[in-house]
Amino acid sequence: MSTKQGRCAMAVAAHPDDIEFLMAGTMLLLGQAGFSLHYLNIANGSCGSVRHDAETVTRIRRDEARRAANLLGATFHESLTNDLEIFYDRPTLAQVASVIRAVGPNILLVHSPQDYMEDHMNACRLAVTAAFARGIPNFPVDPPREPIAGDMTIYHAQPHGNCDSLRQPVTPDLFVDVTSVIDRTISASASRTVSAEINRPERVVTSPNGDSASATNGISSSAMILMNSCPTREMPLRYRALENPATSATIDHSDHIVL
Repeated sequence: MSTKQGRCAMAVAAHPDDIEFLMAGTMLLLGQAGFSLHYLNIANGSCGSVRHDAETVTRIRRDEARRAANLLGATFHESLTNDLEIFYDRPTLAQVASVIRAVGPNILLVHSPQDYMEDHMNACRLAVTAAFARGIPNFPVDPPREPIAGDMTIYHAQPHGNCDSLRQPVTPDLFVDVTSVIDRTISASASRTVSAEINRPERVVTSPNGDSASATNGISSSAMILMNSCPTREMPLRYRALENPATSATIDHSDHIVL
C-alpha cells in the first residue's frame, strides 16, 4: 500500500459548473495555501442544454470544464457518465475510487448529502464511499490501482438554495471568506455558455470543518460549510429558498473561516 505525498485537494461534483458554483473559492484559497488541485465532474453535461443535442452539448461543456479547471489551476479529470445517470452502483463506484486512489487527496470537496436532485446526492455518496475504499485492498477499482494510505478530510457543500429536497433549510456550520478570490471564481463561472439554459437554483457552497470532524478509517467528515460566497461579520449572508424566491432568510456566520 502506497502513501501519497504532499498537500492535495480534490473537488468531486456531479455536473460541469457545479464545482465553479459551489467550491471554486475554497479551491483557489487552498491553491494559494500550497495545495495541488484536482477537478472531477462525474457526469459530462449531456442534458445541460435545450438547444443542442447530447453529443454537441457534451463537447461544449467538456471544453468549458477544461477552461474552468485551468483558471482554477487544477488538474482536469474526464467525466465518467451521462447526466441523470449518476447511480450509486458498483461499476461507477469502482471508477470514482480509482480516480481517488490515483490522486490521493488530503482534502475532498463534495456535494451535500441532501440536495434537490439525485445526481448531486449520488455524486456525494460515491465520492465519500470511494474515499473510504481508497485503502481497502479487496475492493477492486476500474482501472485497477493499488490502495493508498493516509488521512483525508471531507468537506460538504451547501445544497443549492440552502434547502433539502423537502424544502427544509440546511444551515451551514462554518463559512470560508472568499472575498479575496471572488473575481477569479466569477471568471471561472463565466466560462460557461450553455448551463444558463437550464433553470438552476441559487448557488452557495461549503468548506472545511476540522474542529467538529469525526474520523472513521482515516477519514474526517466535516459539517456543512459555505465556501463560495463572501460573508463578513458586518454583512450577514442572505439567501433565498429555491422553491420560493420571494422568501429570504439571514444566516449568522460567527464561525466563518479565513483560509
